[in-house]
Amino acid sequence: MNKMLTSVADAFYYNGSGVLLFSGKALLDDSVTTTVAKTEIRGGKGNQLLTTYYHTSAMAFKITDTQFNLNMLASTTGYNNGVPSQSTSVYAEETVAVTTGTGAAVSGTPLTVQGGVYGWVKLPDVDSSGNTITTTDARITFAGDKTFTLPSPNASYTGNVCVRYYAANAAATYVEIPANIIPMVGRLVLDAQLVTGSASSTSTIGKAEFIVPSCQLSGAFAINMTAAGVSTTPIDAVALSDTSLNTGACTDVPLYCKVIEVLDSSNWYDNVFALGISGGDFGLTNVQATKQLEVYALASSVAPFPAPLSGLVFASDTTAKATIGITGATAGLVTYANTGTSLLHVYIAAKPTIEDSATVTCTHV
Repeated sequence: MNKMLTSVADAFYYNGSGVLLFSGKALLDDSVTTTVAKTEIRGGKGNQLLTTYYHTSAMAFKITDTQFNLNMLASTTGYNNGVPSQSTSVYAEETVAVTTGTGAAVSGTPLTVQGGVYGWVKLPDVDSSGNTITTTDARITFAGDKTFTLPSPNASYTGNVCVRYYAANAAATYVEIPANIIPMVGRLVLDAQLVTGSASSTSTIGKAEFIVPSCQLSGAFAINMTAAGVSTTPIDAVALSDTSLNTGACTDVPLYCKVIEVLDSSNWYDNVFALGISGGDFGLTNVQATKQLEVYALASSVAPFPAPLSGLVFASDTTAKATIGITGATAGLVTYANTGTSLLHVYIAAKPTIEDSATVTCTHV
C-alpha cells in the first residue's frame, strides 16, 4: 500500500501537568526538522576514514496558525504558565451627543491613564451648518467619573462626537509579554493525515502522530499585519531529550520524538506475508498441562509484531495427543491429552494461505 503524508497537522500543546494549553486546527504550515553533526575519525597510512562519529543532534518544529491564538502567545512567552488572564482595561470608543459643548455621560467608567482620568475626543470636520470645526486640544478631562466638556474653541459645539477613553472590560483576555521571557516546556503532539492514492481515487487511511514528550517553545514570534492580508500566529519549538516514553529498565535511551503510524482504514494483516509461532517446536507434560501459543506476524516495512489471536484460526492434527483452542477466548491454548506428538497449525482467518505450524511433544511424568 502506498502511503502519503498530506496537508498540515493539528497541533496540541500540554503543560507538565497534562493541561491542554493550546490547539491549532487551522494551521497554515507546520514542519519537523532534525539535524545532526558528524565528525570523521581518520588515522593510519593516508589518513584513512575509520568511522564517523555523529553528535549534536537536534529536532525543531515550526507551527503557524492562521487564526489569532492568544494561548500560543502565552505559552511561547511563558506568561502565567501558558494561560491568558481574564478581564483587563482597554481603550474604548463610543459616540456621544453633546449640547453646547457639554457631553452626556459616556456609558463606561473611565480609568486613570497617563497620570489622570483623561479621554480624547474627535469632532466632525464640519458642523451641521457646514462650518469648519477647529480643535486645538483633543484631550478632555472627565468630571464626576463619566461627564466631560469640550475644550475651547469648540465649547459651544452641538452634535455627535467620538470619545476614546480607558475603561475596564470584563470580557477581555490578555497576555503580558515579560521583559525576561522564559518560554514554556511542555508536550507537543502533531496529528497529520495519511492518504493512499491510485490512478482513480485518493482516500484517507489513517494518521501519523508525532509525540514530543519534552518540547520548549522559542519565545520568539512575529505578527505581521498588512492592509491586504491576514495576520498569522507563528511559533518555533525545539525538542529536549526525554526518557518518559521509554519502557526499558536499564537502557533508557533519551528520545526527542516518537513517530506513530495509525492505519484506521486498513487491516492489521494487509501487509503480512508470514506468521511465526514463537519458539517453534516445544514439549508439554501432563504436569504443565497447558501452554498459550504466541504468534508473530511478519509484514513489510515494519518489525515483527504479535498477531491478534482474534484474527487467527488454530488446529491440532492429533487431538488425542494435544488439543488447541481454535478461536475465541481460548484461541491458541494447547492442552496436554496423552503421550505422543501432534502437529499444530495456525493461519490468518481472512488470509488462510498465510500460516505456520509447530510440533508439540507430550510426555507423561
